[in-house]
Amino acid sequence: GVNDSPDHLAGIARLAQRLPRLVGFEVMPYHPLGEAKLARLGREGSARPRPPTPAAAAVAAWLAALRRLGVPLVNEDAF
Repeated sequence: GVNDSPDHLAGIARLAQRLPRLVGFEVMPYHPLGEAKLARLGREGSARPRPPTPAAAAVAAWLAALRRLGVPLVNEDAF
């Protein structure tokens, strides 16, 4: 719901085409690593709401779309 629109995925494909030495892209879930830093800075309430972990079917659809667009992928089963 944040960066998984068809236009965004097509943009990833265009970027991949411009990077001939690219090994591959990795689809990764949201990671709350930065939230601890916000807390240390006293800005806990200023962070936007944490996105939910996407369903496996959604991730599979993203990966399939990227494959169709010719995007090289790595660690496809790590999600």
